[in-house]
Amino acid sequence: MDPIAAFAAYAADFERCVADDEWSRLERHFAEDAVYRVTGQPPLGGTWSGRDGVLEHLREVLDDFDRRFDSRRVEPLGDFRVEGAALELDWRGIYTLEGAPDLEIRGTERVELDADGRIRLLEDRMAPETDDVVLPYVARYLT
Repeated sequence: MDPIAAFAAYAADFERCVADDEWSRLERHFAEDAVYRVTGQPPLGGTWSGRDGVLEHLREVLDDFDRRFDSRRVEPLGDFRVEGAALELDWRGIYTLEGAPDLEIRGTERVELDADGRIRLLEDRMAPETDDVVLPYVARYLT
């Protein structure tokens, strides 16, 4: 499967999950032994393994972080870089909360697919300043 098409289908289904909390629709996008890795220090960074573990973590991040904001917008920065069954894309997320400045987070997403076109690695390499920006923002505006 074309990596861009596979990622686009996953991203569209992820946004549907944001809206309706029906996370089972994402199962088809991940290999059983999938890994999700986020650079940075805990609680932001870490590695989660297995399809169920990855999906549970994605749901938790959405509930514990994204849904605490009034709105969130994730935008691509530039074009996909494709290498065989893998792709990378630079992105930024803009989170808004009434009474607080917007929070902007940047990173690079890497997706590696298995032979069946399912995600075996989902990796968010966060911009180096992410921990230093997000943790104080959370402490000040989201506690």
